[in-house]
Amino acid sequence: MVSTFVRVIGNTFLVLCALDGLLTILVGWVSSGLLTGAQGALSFLVVLLSCVVTAIMVFSDRLPLSAFGPPIVVVAWITLGAMPLPLWVGLKTLMILSGGLQILATAASVARIGQLDGAPLLKAGGIVEHAQPLRPIWMIARFFGVVFGTPMLIAAYAVGSATYAVSYATKGFVSLGGQGVYVAHRAYQKDDAQIHLIGMIHIGDEDAYPRLLEGIPEENAVVLAEGVGDKDGLLTGEDGSGYSYGKVAERLNLSEQGAIASLTGIPVQNADLDVSAFSEETLHIIQQIGQVLDAEDWPAFLAAFQEYSTSVGDDPETLERLMDDILTLRNGHLIEAIDDALETHRVLVLPWGAYHLPEIEQAVLDRGFTETHEDNVLLIRYASLTRAAKAAD
Repeated sequence: MVSTFVRVIGNTFLVLCALDGLLTILVGWVSSGLLTGAQGALSFLVVLLSCVVTAIMVFSDRLPLSAFGPPIVVVAWITLGAMPLPLWVGLKTLMILSGGLQILATAASVARIGQLDGAPLLKAGGIVEHAQPLRPIWMIARFFGVVFGTPMLIAAYAVGSATYAVSYATKGFVSLGGQGVYVAHRAYQKDDAQIHLIGMIHIGDEDAYPRLLEGIPEENAVVLAEGVGDKDGLLTGEDGSGYSYGKVAERLNLSEQGAIASLTGIPVQNADLDVSAFSEETLHIIQQIGQVLDAEDWPAFLAAFQEYSTSVGDDPETLERLMDDILTLRNGHLIEAIDDALETHRVLVLPWGAYHLPEIEQAVLDRGFTETHEDNVLLIRYASLTRAAKAAD
């Protein structure tokens, strides 16, 4: 009875793993909503079965590690985000690649079973039945190895992935260090003209903001500030006000980034677009983000975030349109503002969201500027987040 159960679980896992990989490729290829839902459900089932298979391998040798290890590792890696692939390729390519890797891992498993059992899948009277009972000492050792080793591996993977992802996506304008989150202030020079790019993430420790603008000459200078306009009131909240990061900052024991004009004596010029330039789909998503930001407490925040995640989903075209509006379109407008400002000012200061700055930096370098200086400012201390977590408990 036990052997039959193990054999059915093992074979079902391999078959569904291969089907999930194939369906993932199809979703990446054709972007069908119906296929996306089916693939999500199948992936969830595969993850559950992978946990069962892992438990069987911990307590017995009926399912060989050499056969079932590859698909287990690939499924776990994909479930945890498949880092760093999402940083290197688009969503469609990511789904095709991850689905292909899942199929390859399953094929390797099938090939290994063929070597051990003489058939592509586990068969009656084969290696499952012939496996020797596992000694209790080894069973205990494996159990504690999985119980304590798995969280450590996941934690190391998560920290390494987050550190690399943040640095890669912002080209180092935001980085994770030993004390907290750092943002970069880089200066560029061409003849007598200077451009200062300052990475911003809209929330941070209150005493950090003034340090971001230190050392910038104020003569013949201008700040080209971020901040989308809303002249038609398309994104106002229920009370008639716009959305802000204030409540999120408060929950994290941080402060919302104040107006740039309050941090410097340099004249400030808005260099951002009005939201009327965005598509209706993007406006809807931004409104949902606003509801997340305006949530009164953690339960409301999580509920609003779940609704936002469901709305955006993983449709590549939706995400591409969103990024075109909130990133590419605004960056193009800012680059035009830089060119205009250089005709009348010698010092430009750009305190913008760090995700914008890699493209802006490239535009600055393309115009003949050379980086001359970089400061990294500790914007968010881990200690502040720890105090917020304790307060939430």
